[in-house]
Amino acid sequence: MTERMQRSLRDFRASKPGRRFRDRYERRHQETRSRLSPSSILYVVSGVLLVVASLFLGPAPGFGFGTAFIGLALLASEVHFIALFLDKAEVRLRSLGREFRDIWRTLPFAGKAILVAVAAFLTVAFLYGLYWLIFG
Repeated sequence: MTERMQRSLRDFRASKPGRRFRDRYERRHQETRSRLSPSSILYVVSGVLLVVASLFLGPAPGFGFGTAFIGLALLASEVHFIALFLDKAEVRLRSLGREFRDIWRTLPFAGKAILVAVAAFLTVAFLYGLYWLIFG
């Protein structure tokens, strides 16, 4: 089983951005001919559970919103329009990440320090507000 997972991850990484999730969807449907195979049902159920749990437990430490993306990736291997959505989102997020990286590289040290301080302040303020709402 781990060999199959490693092969699947290797194939996923080898695909071009903007096609990864659709390629994964197509490979899964070539391997499993039936839509109601036990593995397909397991992928859908576990994907939905991860997405829902992430929405409710996302702000909690250790179980962030990143797990929602794992759940969506599981669903994308069984649902075509989710695969299309994730392919488009990946391309947009990569370009946004490149823009942020370029801006970060051009900032002087003082600008970086100010941005980090503002982000830390906003994080502490958010956590304090959340604490105050829950236990206040």
